[in-house]
Amino acid sequence: PSRFILVGTMNPEEGDLRPQLLDRFGLSVMVYGEQDPAQRMEVIKRRLAFGDNAESFVASYKESERSLH
Repeated sequence: PSRFILVGTMNPEEGDLRPQLLDRFGLSVMVYGEQDPAQRMEVIKRRLAFGDNAESFVASYKESERSLH
């Protein structure tokens, strides 16, 4: 297991990070926003469902998550 001491974000539109900073990262991940309107709606519905009842939301995905292990 990794022990991260810092988690950060950046906006790539603001330019690249200097090499002196890049060599400090053990893990880098590019994340892109969902572009499909139907998928964006699903994300919103799930976020609202979690906000309404987190326990029920988590329970509803327990079996499908278990199959990933």
